[in-house]
Amino acid sequence: MAATAPNPIVFLTAVSQRTKTMRLVTGAVLPVFNHPFKLAGEIAMLDGISGGRLDVGFARAFLPHEFRRFGISPDESQARFREGLEQIELLLTQENATHRGQFSFVRGRAPRCRGRRRSRGPNSTSRRRRRRRSFEFAGRKGYCADGDPDRADRAAASSSTASPGATPAIPATAR
Repeated sequence: MAATAPNPIVFLTAVSQRTKTMRLVTGAVLPVFNHPFKLAGEIAMLDGISGGRLDVGFARAFLPHEFRRFGISPDESQARFREGLEQIELLLTQENATHRGQFSFVRGRAPRCRGRRRSRGPNSTSRRRRRRRSFEFAGRKGYCADGDPDRADRAAASSSTASPGATPAIPATAR
């Protein structure tokens, strides 16, 4: 149900108020189409409201119709994803983060409800279309990645809708 939600944060906020121990998992949040400051604030707020039960997953967008709707070039997908992920992680882990990227600028800290995520960034995700480069990127950054990189490469090579480049997972955190 949440997997098809246009905003999994809103859906999971409602779920958090109806459950007490269930882990809340976003699935794939797309930084490409959202400002990092907005996403970081929403993530921090939901994590605080839920008592630290949130696991956030990010994915790189690849569907051409999504890019057309937002007026963004698909060629910018990888760069926007990586920049957005870096900025979100900074905003969630630093009190005074500043980062001037190619696509957005962030300064300060994300608005937050004081919860359990004060000193850590996002956690993990799952994606079906990931290439070996994605796993390598995730490993270099210390992020979680699941799946089989060989299978992902074969699927990408045989699919006409596969996007070139990486679809990295999210930063892993110590629990």
